[in-house]
Amino acid sequence: CYPLIIALFHLKLNISSFYKVERLPGNVGYLDLRMFDNLRVPGAGSAAVSAMNFLANTQAVIFDLRRNGGGYPEMIQLLSTYLFDGEAHLNDLYNRPTDFIQQYWILPWVPGPRMAQVPVYILTSDYTFSAAEEFSNNLKELKRATIVGQSTGGGAHPVDFKILNDLFILKVSIGRAINPVSKKNWEGTGVHPHVKVPADSAFEVAYLMALDTLARTAPSGAERFEYNNLVAVKRAEAQNLKASAAMLDKYPGKYGIRTITADGGQLFFQRENGPKMRLVPTSDRSFVIDQAGGSIAFTTGSDGRVDGFTLVRSVGDTVWCLRQ
Repeated sequence: CYPLIIALFHLKLNISSFYKVERLPGNVGYLDLRMFDNLRVPGAGSAAVSAMNFLANTQAVIFDLRRNGGGYPEMIQLLSTYLFDGEAHLNDLYNRPTDFIQQYWILPWVPGPRMAQVPVYILTSDYTFSAAEEFSNNLKELKRATIVGQSTGGGAHPVDFKILNDLFILKVSIGRAINPVSKKNWEGTGVHPHVKVPADSAFEVAYLMALDTLARTAPSGAERFEYNNLVAVKRAEAQNLKASAAMLDKYPGKYGIRTITADGGQLFFQRENGPKMRLVPTSDRSFVIDQAGGSIAFTTGSDGRVDGFTLVRSVGDTVWCLRQ
C-alpha cells in the first residue's frame, strides 16, 4: 500500500499547487503556484495546461512563487515552454553518482498558444526554494522575466538521504544546477530580484509595473487612457488612505449635475443618473475615481467652506464643478 499512499499524497498536493489562477483588471494574468508538481502524478500535467491556457489571452503574467518550496524540473520545463518561441536552453543538472549532465530545453510543442511576447513578472520571498528558484533564475538569465520581492532561499544542489541508524539520517548533496548562461547557480546565495521589496509588497509593486508597461506600449490612445486610469486607482489604493470623518462630513453634496455621497465609510461620485463610483483618497482633498478613471480635487472659498471641485476627466480635460 506504500506506493498508493504516496500517489494519493502527491495528488492532493497537485490539486492545491495551482492555488489561484485569475485575470486581474487591465487583463493581467496571475498564477499563485505553491509547488512544481511531478508530471507523473495523474492530473498534474492537465492542471498546468489548463492554467497556462487560461492565461493565454492576458497582456502580462505574474507568477507568484512566494510560497513555493520547490518540486520537479519537468514541470518547470512545461510551464516555461509557454513563454518562449524557438529554442531556449533553460538549465542543466549534474548528477555526481552517474557523472551525467541532464540538459533542460523548452519543449518542441505544448497544447495551446504560447505567450512569447507577454511581459512576465515573478514574485519571490526567502521561502522560495529549489525548483521555484530554478524557474526564477532560468527566466532571469534568459532576460524573460522581472523578479520582484526578496532574495530566495538558496538551494541549487539536489540531495539524497542516507539512513545511518535508528537515530540519524544523513542528507548528502548528489549534484548541482548549472545555468547555461552564467555557468553558475544560486546555492547559498539565492536568486536576487531585479526589484527588491518586502515579500508582502511584491504583488502590488509587480502589478503596477505590469500596468505601467502596458500603458506605455498600448496600441491606441483609448487603451492608454484606460491603463493610466487603472494605474492611478491602484497607486491610490496602495497608499491605503481612508476617508476621514471630516471628509465624510464636508464633501457630500450636489455639484451641478454631479453628486458626492458617503456610504459605509467611503465617498462616491455620481454623474446624473449614472452609476456610483468609489472615490479613492490620495490626500485629504484629492481622490481618484474608481472604474471611470480621472480625479477630483475639492476646493474651499475664503470662508473655509467647500465650494466645489476640479474634475480631471479620463480623456484629459478639466471641468470646474461648483457646489450648489
